[in-house]
Amino acid sequence: MKTKLLLTVAALCIMLGACKKKGVAPKQQIKLLSKITEVSGPNGDDTTITLMSYDSKNRLIKRGAWNYTYNGDDLVKIGYGQGTGSTNYTFTYNNGVPVTMRLQAPPLDETYTYTVVDGRVTKRTGRPGYSFVFTYANDNLASYKIVTYANPTTNEYGLDKNPYYNPTAKYLLLTANDQENDYISKNAVIQSYYQHYPYLGSQYNYLPGADGYPKSVIIKVNKPNDPDSFNYAYLSFEYVMRDVAQ
Repeated sequence: MKTKLLLTVAALCIMLGACKKKGVAPKQQIKLLSKITEVSGPNGDDTTITLMSYDSKNRLIKRGAWNYTYNGDDLVKIGYGQGTGSTNYTFTYNNGVPVTMRLQAPPLDETYTYTVVDGRVTKRTGRPGYSFVFTYANDNLASYKIVTYANPTTNEYGLDKNPYYNPTAKYLLLTANDQENDYISKNAVIQSYYQHYPYLGSQYNYLPGADGYPKSVIIKVNKPNDPDSFNYAYLSFEYVMRDVAQ
């Protein structure tokens, strides 16, 4: 009788344990870029590998030689190198909303101000006659324009998922004009061109995976002296699945 009772209790424990496990919701995860392999050059013989690292909150802390520094929830610095060979972006905030960005790349030293509307950066203004204007379509970035007195540039976005997107990033602080491939948007850039020379620019052709995240992209860039000639770069992407920080 005692043995039968023990077996019954054990069976109940196993059943309850199984029920408990079934009732536990799986951890939410996000997909983040971990590696970029770029093949470029006139003969496709230049290969560059860039590795990405994240902290416990899934925030980007290292991309290749670039280092990302945070103060609480705010990204306050992006930089690499030292002395005259360094480039640093430092950011200031007002209650978590970006106010200014300072770019220091000796001898260059410039300060930009942000315009934020409804939680989105709509403009970044720098030296006279030079600013970035961002437009949105629902939750996606539609375009950003580099407005200058010389040769305005337009960058347009499609519906492809952006391999660089990280949902922990709150604001679009940088663009490809500052630091290549730092698009803090859900959707990816598909082309860029100059207003005065529209045949000069870049086109992006993505190969999506089964879940929509790009496996690779081919970037076609016009050569400045011949609108019918192009340079190409091929980028392939690798990702890592990470648990959403609690």
